[in-house]
Amino acid sequence: MKKFSNKKVLITGASGFLGTYLADLCSQEDAMLYGIDIREPFKKEIWSGFSTAGLLDNETELLFKNNSFDYIYHLAGGASIQLSVENPSEDFNNLVPPTLAFLQWIKQYCSAAHFVLFSSAAVYGNPDSLPIKETAVLKPISPYGIHKLLAENLVQHYSNYYNIRSSVLRIFSAYGEGLRKQLFWDVLNRYKTSLDKLQNNEVVELSLFGTGQESRDFIHAKDVAQAAVLIATCDASEETRFNVYNVANGKETSIGEAANCLFKEAVSLPNIKFDGVARTGDPEKWRADISKLQRIGFKETVSIDSGLNSLYEWFMNLSN
Repeated sequence: MKKFSNKKVLITGASGFLGTYLADLCSQEDAMLYGIDIREPFKKEIWSGFSTAGLLDNETELLFKNNSFDYIYHLAGGASIQLSVENPSEDFNNLVPPTLAFLQWIKQYCSAAHFVLFSSAAVYGNPDSLPIKETAVLKPISPYGIHKLLAENLVQHYSNYYNIRSSVLRIFSAYGEGLRKQLFWDVLNRYKTSLDKLQNNEVVELSLFGTGQESRDFIHAKDVAQAAVLIATCDASEETRFNVYNVANGKETSIGEAANCLFKEAVSLPNIKFDGVARTGDPEKWRADISKLQRIGFKETVSIDSGLNSLYEWFMNLSN
């Protein structure tokens, strides 16, 4: 039997990068899908219901009131450390008040639902040691990380006091086709623009932030979706009403290695240099302990090599 057969699943931030991948997988698992996003979904045919109202709108509350959801994935909110540094109040308002409202509506209208918060490894900041366990000290270094931690605390509070089954996914460096921002998108944009201007045997010059030795634990969006479905549907006793999972591959890759891997199949290999300037809010080193996630059946399906190759091909085939 499919994991979501005859189950109602709500996804907030449903038209976003990770929301789109998650919706596709939930649809394959026979979910009755409902979504919330200010943008219309890409595949309208897979949705049983979809709202483009604001997260705190009366229409959104009615969605909770009129449907007894079995699973609720909360992805809506800011998705950029740098934008949170530039405008922390907006980042806060996009995440924390809606999270509180959703928890209250779950308590009122569908208390049997499993609430799954998409959080971030940004709550760890710069860890004291690697790999990072879910029990590590939380010391975020950006407004984005602070607000994710506030949302986590709200979820834990409602889980403990109102017996709402909840899970928190601390997602590390998610990437994949369709992501139109962050490191790989920026690098590919500059590469393609420079490539169009090249003549004869000139080489594309690319300058990136940092030293190139900063590391991340990259995970493809397909594997994030896989983890999210496993976490929502795994067995949980009454003693584990609230759970936290690292969502990553458990592998440390330097930014320099990732950038070179991205261009492994490029028609013209760029000359990549690093300016030595660290960006505010960015951590230095990340590698997750994913033993808890592996215990419920998670296995990587997209390697960093194949994932970055697919990302490169997808980008280079974009019409604009």
